[in-house]
Amino acid sequence: MTWRALAACRGTENPRQFFDAPFTAALAICARCPVRPVCGDVGANEPYGVWGGTLPEERGFVNGTRDRRRAARRLAKAGAA
Repeated sequence: MTWRALAACRGTENPRQFFDAPFTAALAICARCPVRPVCGDVGANEPYGVWGGTLPEERGFVNGTRDRRRAARRLAKAGAA
């Protein structure tokens, strides 16, 4: 059995919720997913969508382009707020 077969998002009625803002529903599904770490690893290089409970900017992408330094600054600032 693959990790995708165990994913909480498997068979969701609206898969677009993982690619269209707001991502609240997608993040709620990811929060209870047993394969979240694996999904996050697989999606680490994906510039769009929610993967493993992370948003593109958390993975270092801004407007579909990777910019790890900018993303790190944004996340640090958000954590300090």
